[in-house]
Order: sequence, then C-alpha cells, then structure tokens
Amino acid sequence: MYLEHRLIAMLDVLGFSDRIQTREGLEVTTAKYADLIACAKGHMFSPKAVPGSPNQPEPNFEYGQFVFDTLVLVSYPLDIKSAYRFVFATTLLMEMFFAEKFPLRGSIGIGDFSADEVAQIFLSNAFKRLRFDEEHQQWTGCTLLPEADELVVSSLLGNVAPDQLGKSSPLHRY
Repeated sequence: MYLEHRLIAMLDVLGFSDRIQTREGLEVTTAKYADLIACAKGHMFSPKAVPGSPNQPEPNFEYGQFVFDTLVLVSYPLDIKSAYRFVFATTLLMEMFFAEKFPLRGSIGIGDFSADEVAQIFLSNAFKRLRFDEEHQQWTGCTLLPEADELVVSSLLGNVAPDQLGKSSPLHRY
C-alpha cells in the first residue's frame, strides 16, 4: 500500500511507561488500553450508520494503527471533506482517551505513507518531523506542522481570520 500526499497524525499516550512498571499496572493498563482501541476502531475509524439511515458513513481514516503507546493515522486523499473528517475524528479520539485518563499529545503533518501488511511495517517520510514536534510538547494536545497548517485551517474554518476565532473553535494559534 502506498498513499501519497496525506495528512498523517502521530499521537502518543502521555505517561504510558509509568503505568506499566508493575505487574498490576501492566495488567490494568493492558485491559483499559485494549478497550479504548476497540472503541476507537469501532466508532472513530469506521463509524456506524445512524439507525434508519440508508447510507453508511465513510471511514475517517484510510489507515490507522496502534503501536505500543503511539497511534498513527493517515487520511484519505486530501480535499476539504477528508481533512475535515480526519481532524474532527482525531479530536474525538483525543477527547475519548482524555476522558479515560489516557491523554494524547501529537502532531499532524503532510507526507507519503507506505505499509506492508504481511511484514507488518509502515513507514512515512513525515514520521521524523511528527515525532520531533510531539516530543517537544509538555501538554495534551495536537499541533499542526507548517505544511498542514493552511490546508487544515481553510478546510475547517474557511477564510476566518485567526483573530476572529472563538473559544469554541477546534483550532487555536500556538
């Protein structure tokens, strides 16, 4: 699988290593994390249709994978709709994990992505930039790398000026 020019998010669970230092912590964390992953895959990755609706909603991510304490998400081909779905589904994932005391921090950039399902590997030219940005955050949240800024902001907010954003905006200048 080769996916070109996509939004790619890399999110890390804050404090994950501290949770798994003891046998009890490892068992409790494994069970809770497994539940969160199942819920994410069942609701955020491939949402269910509203009862009575004749249409099945489109998936939010073309690729998503949990590895240790990191979640990698890849968008569908970039347009306003795919960027919107990608960012809002990522936001909902972050809210869900935060509510369960598994706060996420990370970054969203643009890059190419390649995966080999048989070898169970996936690579991206954006991973190094995403990891560098994520490691320098000391908060729960998600930043946009410069290459994703214009696309995401215009997809979500249209041509709203940054100083016009309200407190309820999904994006805030940092």
